Amino acid sequence: LKESSGAARNDLERCKDRLKVPPVTVLLGIGKTEGDKRSTLTAEEIAPLLNGNSKIIIEAGPGCGKTTTLIQFGESLLTQSGSSPAFLPLSEISAGESVLEALTKRDAFHSVGEAKLRLVAKAGNLTLLCDGWNELSAEQRPLAWKALQQYITDFPTCSIVLATRKQSNVPPLEKAEHLHLSRLTKAQQLEIIKSELSDGGAELLERARRIPRLRDVIGIPFYLRAIASLGSVDALPQYKGEIIEKFIAQHISRYERNQILQTELDGSHD
Repeated sequence: LKESSGAARNDLERCKDRLKVPPVTVLLGIGKTEGDKRSTLTAEEIAPLLNGNSKIIIEAGPGCGKTTTLIQFGESLLTQSGSSPAFLPLSEISAGESVLEALTKRDAFHSVGEAKLRLVAKAGNLTLLCDGWNELSAEQRPLAWKALQQYITDFPTCSIVLATRKQSNVPPLEKAEHLHLSRLTKAQQLEIIKSELSDGGAELLERARRIPRLRDVIGIPFYLRAIASLGSVDALPQYKGEIIEKFIAQHISRYERNQILQTELDGSHD
């Protein structure tokens, strides 16, 4: 377990670097509804509650922090439970490979080997953090789901946390708890923008809140960081066309998913 936990820690750090997860990250709120009761927790609070076969699906819109939340789950599991979290972009199992085959192709887990990783999973100590279901094509989803089903059959005591976009044909994980990401609070907005832009961040945020089109989206982490990247109050966009143009410009340079973002902005913020 110690060897796999070390590999998981190294792999998680490499994922953070590859995905450009910001070094200063607030713990994002995860909404939970039980009957008429609603509560907001964080990955740090939920991770210790995962038992041997927990299944969680986290749904959120674009830019809300699905990937960041999975990373936060992984970090919390490493520090609080001793479990071995494995961040898994589902595209890696969308061509017929098994979960363990995909994981052991990575440098961090390759040294552990599939046989040892299988023992860790058999003991219920390998927690999958699945990302990008909504990004899979119609042809890829059946293959990814087949690999997940096989993993669940082989290792029924392992937990799975899956993040996806709302209304994206969520995979039918049996007895999965459905949670959603909450929008950033004002305090979280301030913390993020100060981490991105120490000088003038508070003023930039206050001015952005006065612009209706920006006020609608600054509760979403990606868009808030896009605003911070503008650097000054004078650079703030005023109209929808400017917002789309500047957000897409940043999206291309950081993630190369400009078409997805443009579609979302055109359809979600009229």
